[in-house]
Amino acid sequence: MNGLIGAANDSEAMVRITAVRALGILADPKLTPVLAAHLTDSSRVVRVSAAEALMNMGISRLDGVPGAALAAAQEEWAVSLRTFNDDAADHAALGWLEAARGRPEAAEQELRCCPFDLTRRTPNRTSTWG
Repeated sequence: MNGLIGAANDSEAMVRITAVRALGILADPKLTPVLAAHLTDSSRVVRVSAAEALMNMGISRLDGVPGAALAAAQEEWAVSLRTFNDDAADHAALGWLEAARGRPEAAEQELRCCPFDLTRRTPNRTSTWG
């Protein structure tokens, strides 16, 4: 885990993105401050990846300055999903994000656009969700 935390601070954005996504997969609550620190990264994809990782851990809100950074990163994520939402996975991710942000009408609208395979309870294609 320490290696991933170090990699999340690398000078190369692609290394930081990969490390933040890997830390999110670990879903360890002790990593919340580490992931929150990347909500203000210079790379939009790192910020969005940190927001997604926190969301995967069930964290959609934080207090104080980290909370403002999380809200901003979530909005960047939502904008990218709306911009490139030609597939079910993007509609599902945006619906999930909007629901977690307390916007049920927006969530319902996105999920109505998303054809699901109900036997798998997942969108009809594999995605990295962002």
